[in-house]
Amino acid sequence: MIFYSSFNNSIHDNIIAFNYHLGLYFDGCSQNKFFRNDIVDNDDQTICWYCSNIWDNAIEGNYWSDYNGTDTNSDGIGDEPYQILTLHLSGESYDTDNFPLMRPVIIPVSPPKDELDDHDWLAEFFSVIVGFVTSTIGIIFLVITFSVIALIVILVIVVKKKRPISQTSLLAHFCILGIKK
Repeated sequence: MIFYSSFNNSIHDNIIAFNYHLGLYFDGCSQNKFFRNDIVDNDDQTICWYCSNIWDNAIEGNYWSDYNGTDTNSDGIGDEPYQILTLHLSGESYDTDNFPLMRPVIIPVSPPKDELDDHDWLAEFFSVIVGFVTSTIGIIFLVITFSVIALIVILVIVVKKKRPISQTSLLAHFCILGIKK
């Protein structure tokens, strides 16, 4: 999984396993809450550049196949934190999974019914739309869409007036349509 410049996300109930080079790659990410995931036998479990993330939800963390800690009270959570190396220009630091799981998580096939009932699908839909519209691709799409609609309107106006269409008149109509308020 690759995360680039992502902030304040909740990432849970995933299996990241058996990847040749790395399981998780974070670059310029912070305050993402990462918990209840199985990170299993990746060549490098994580690579974090310029990051500071949260690796548990204060109750449980993640299952790390290379975790060598102990669980003296048999609660299923390791007694020592799992260290996640984070690289910065100033050197190395470590994020910690304070509640590493001793056994893999049983990932649900679908969210529990109460999670589906409480989920605000409309807010999520509008969040995706706003994200798309404010992206570069979204802005280009809107400009092209506006241009096509403007040309269609101009063609309808010209056809209704039954005037021959020339490049000059089409351009004049387009410019006038674009300037009108």
